[in-house]
Amino acid sequence: MKRGLIDQVEFDAWAGNGGRGIVSWRREKYIRKGGPDGGDGGNGGSVYLHANPHLVTLLDYAGKDRYEADYGEAGRGQKQHGKDADHLTLEVPVGTVVFEKKTVEGEDEETWIKLFDLDKADERVLLAQGGAGGRGNTAFKSSVNTTPMESEPGGWGERKHVRLELKVLADVGLVGLPNAGKSTLLSVLTAAKPEIANYPFTTVSPNLGVMEGKQNLVIADIPGLIENAHQGKGLGIQFLRHIERCKMLLYVVSPMDEDLAENLDEKQLAERMWNQFEVVRGEVSSYGEKVDEKKVMVIINKIDILPQEYSEAIKRVFAKHKVKLHFVSAATLSGIEELKELLVEEFID
Repeated sequence: MKRGLIDQVEFDAWAGNGGRGIVSWRREKYIRKGGPDGGDGGNGGSVYLHANPHLVTLLDYAGKDRYEADYGEAGRGQKQHGKDADHLTLEVPVGTVVFEKKTVEGEDEETWIKLFDLDKADERVLLAQGGAGGRGNTAFKSSVNTTPMESEPGGWGERKHVRLELKVLADVGLVGLPNAGKSTLLSVLTAAKPEIANYPFTTVSPNLGVMEGKQNLVIADIPGLIENAHQGKGLGIQFLRHIERCKMLLYVVSPMDEDLAENLDEKQLAERMWNQFEVVRGEVSSYGEKVDEKKVMVIINKIDILPQEYSEAIKRVFAKHKVKLHFVSAATLSGIEELKELLVEEFID
């Protein structure tokens, strides 16, 4: 069964409160008036985030509203310090961006404030600080106050409402309409084994693979875009978010089943392919975040099902718009080795 796209979650992160200090007196045989011996409370547990390079999804956090660290223990007599609580560490994928919902000074409505961008493996950040343990009455003893009756409650742990967004980290992002053959292309360029089937949105979360060679490249199959994706149609914004970190975009354009069923001539099919590219490029550009400034390469896939005259017509139409093409067949591996060499050249300084 396919899983939904889990690249964004919200929950409360509560650090633990500090343990209370206590009022206590030394009571031993033959000692009539023992002094104060109330111990301090232990510190509450903090909540940390750790960028785990072995994780690729936020699925583990779906459906849970709160993550809470333990409270510190209360102090005890005989000046015994309460036990500090263990910290809570939440494991997240590399590429996770963290936001906190809060009210900004001078504004009435709450807004999301960016806290962290965990873009490095094993990066660890403090999300919510645990409360300090309260002092026992021993801490208040002085020359003028030899019998202090005061102690402190533990401090409050921080409480935050946070949103985690996953943006994949990849050298190359494969973009195109559903059924353009991106998943198959990823599987032949790398050792990845994505789910592949002939229906829209087979890929519902980015698949990653490593193309090994002179220079290892991480390639991401970005789920298929549709027209008006940048306005949220389909799962557009969730899909488009993942192209932000890719250093290069590889547009995958392919003849669709409906194109072939209509028995289009070579000129008609070539124009249809150009329109397909324009739709995807338009959605990428409309998303913003300077993604349209990235390096670009355009791939015509599935050439094994196209007669030679159709390929030539496609080349002419794209050349008219000054767009260079590379023709491949992910099914028969035609042009794949040449494509690998071209990709490596783009990343060699």
